[in-house]
Amino acid sequence: MARLAGWMVLAGLALGCGFGSSDIWDVLNRSPSRNFDRVLLSMLIPHYQGMLDMAEAYLPQAPNPQVRSWVQALIEDRKVRIRQWKTLVQRLGGPEPTAEATMRGEMYKDWVAFRRGQKTERVHSVFASLMLTNLFSTVNIAQMVEARSRDPQIEKLAQALIADETDRLEKLQVLMIRGQ
Repeated sequence: MARLAGWMVLAGLALGCGFGSSDIWDVLNRSPSRNFDRVLLSMLIPHYQGMLDMAEAYLPQAPNPQVRSWVQALIEDRKVRIRQWKTLVQRLGGPEPTAEATMRGEMYKDWVAFRRGQKTERVHSVFASLMLTNLFSTVNIAQMVEARSRDPQIEKLAQALIADETDRLEKLQVLMIRGQ
């Protein structure tokens, strides 16, 4: 029951952010099947770059070793995945400009919200909320891949994202519940 309540909170966070009312879902839903994998990667790269930028900026403010460790693991993961995805998107014809620009715009909104929150005593809750929202959105996007992708490598990527980001979400929830 507690886990279900946690997922309900996450769903509310995701629907309350720009991802719930943005063009991101429209771009993904409108992309033809033959182009879906390219559109997906074109969005994931700036999505993860935005999370990476926020995590690097937040790291000096992390309140304790547990949170610092979580943020450092996020940073390292994002760097590795971005490198991999840049190579993969080139194999698919390079970044799709509309998809890339759409996600950059959404992540810019998150960056502005983070920077505003970074100047307040709420910095920790602002960072956690943005990370929860973005991680939850990644899981949603990856679930969409399972239905739309035709590339076994992309499908494997999506399965790994679902598992890894769900685990990361749960760890962040535990840190938040403990007040860390």
